[in-house]
Amino acid sequence: MKKIVAMMAVAISVLISEKSAADGVDKSASCELVGETAAMVMQARQWGVPLSDVMSLFDPDDMPFAYSFAIIAYEMPRYSSDYQREKAVFEFGDWVQLQCFKRRQ
Repeated sequence: MKKIVAMMAVAISVLISEKSAADGVDKSASCELVGETAAMVMQARQWGVPLSDVMSLFDPDDMPFAYSFAIIAYEMPRYSSDYQREKAVFEFGDWVQLQCFKRRQ
């Protein structure tokens, strides 16, 4: 479990670094990064990573969006079949990305 959280922390830090470096990049690129981060959070949810471990990765002051969608992800069901888990991860990442685009219109 701790290995999963550590891998997720590294992946999220890379995404955040890319987002910071890409602040001058178009809106679609940053919304894509937000969606990818959300998908990782949902993947952690589906793997059974405790919410407290996921929340420890995000500072609510620096990353309020990530903090919020982590809470939303953990309000969703945890599935037992691989197909349903993968579907939940994909759909959640896509939904968060959609919300990002809507806010930027």
